[in-house]
Formats: sequence, C-alpha cells, structure tokens
Amino acid sequence: MAPIIVPGGGFTDGVQASLAPWADPAGSWQASNAALAAMFDQVYDLVADVGSPDEPATYTAGWSILLDPTTCPEAFLPFCGCFTGTVIAPGTDEATARAKILAEAGFNRGTLAAIQAAALRNLTTSFLIVQERTAASGSPDPYHLVIGFRPADLLTTEQELINACEAVKPAGIQITYVDSAGYTWDEAIHTWAADTLSWTSYFATQP
Repeated sequence: MAPIIVPGGGFTDGVQASLAPWADPAGSWQASNAALAAMFDQVYDLVADVGSPDEPATYTAGWSILLDPTTCPEAFLPFCGCFTGTVIAPGTDEATARAKILAEAGFNRGTLAAIQAAALRNLTTSFLIVQERTAASGSPDPYHLVIGFRPADLLTTEQELINACEAVKPAGIQITYVDSAGYTWDEAIHTWAADTLSWTSYFATQP
C-alpha cells in the first residue's frame, strides 16, 4: 500500500521526514520493513523465551521476565509494579523499586508486613511501633491498629507515611497514627525501652 501524501508546505514535509523511511515515498518497502523490524526487535528482546520448553529446569517464558521484580529490567519496574498495585514514583532508584514491589507483591499485599514496609519507606530508621488489635483509646479492638513513630525519623512527611500505609491495608481495618518523641514502658521487660528494643505497649504519653 502506497503511503498517503498530503500536499502542503513545511509542516507536511516535516511530518513525512520524521516518519521516514515508513512514510518516505521515495523509500523502498525493504527499507520500511527493516526500520519496523529494528523497532520491534527491541521489544522482542525483552520478551524472548530463555531456554526451551522441553527443558523446564532451565526454561523461562519471555513474558514472565517483565512480571518478575527480580529479573525485570530497571526501566520497566513501574510496569511490573502495576500487577501488584505498587506505584513506583519517577526517580525511584532501582534497589528501592525492586524492594518495594517484593515487599507488597502477591500474598504480602494487605498483610501486616506490607503495612510495616510501607511505613518504613518513609522513615530514616527501622524504628516503628505496631500495636495490633488496639483502638485509638488503647482498648482492644480486632479491626484497629496503632502505628507509632518518632517525628524526627520521618524521611518524607507524616501524610506521605499515612498515605503509603492506607494504600496497602485491608479494607475495614482502621489505623491510628501516633507520632511521639517520648519513650514508653515495655511491660515485657519492665524497663524503659531503648531504640534497640521492640516497643510492645501503646504510647502512654504523647507530646
């Protein structure tokens, strides 16, 4: 099929030139096919099978490469994250992107581990208090969580931490967020808890 040529001035000429050799009336079909092949070769390289289906131990289906956060090329990690509901923000480094997808992917999504991972991404340390089955008042409640953190440890903002946790929590679960610079009493060891210990009690005092 011959290309459609619209008579005109510089704009039409410019469009034709930008699409060459596909829309180049003087070009041959071999040149057009070669240009198309070169474009799709790059896509095929991403989804080409590795090995043979006859050898399951060494075979990898090409499409699975883009869906595996450990093998997916860095440039396509945001695409990989779409399949687990994980948003990879522009500018996210490769290691962080892979860790984020792995932490919230598959059966981890909606679990306590996913909520903790989402919160810790917004903190400069691994210090985080999670009190399960506890309402804001401190009373037992199977559908509530209390998450405590120190304002000084925020890597982003408190609202971004909240948004990250809300994005991965199960429906129906309510989370109370407590930011406190103080210490709490650890009933398990009956001593004032330090940073190296896990705080198991709800914040007794808040600033």
